[in-house]
Amino acid sequence: MKLDPIELSLFASRVTAICDEMGIVLRRSAFSPNIKDRLDFSCALFGPEGELFAQAAHIPVHLGSMAFAMSAIVS
Repeated sequence: MKLDPIELSLFASRVTAICDEMGIVLRRSAFSPNIKDRLDFSCALFGPEGELFAQAAHIPVHLGSMAFAMSAIVS
């Protein structure tokens, strides 16, 4: 299935919004001050092979190690 540029943009916006919502839910339900107050977390979506395909704009430094962890988990 091939997406045209508009469909691709809509899909990218939707999966980014999912990551943003993940962060909102995590922050609201957290007990840890590191998450609740300092916002020290990241949210992302990964494909079946462990490749990162969407992330929220929280603290992207965590995502550098998540890709390696995900590839090790799915291997």
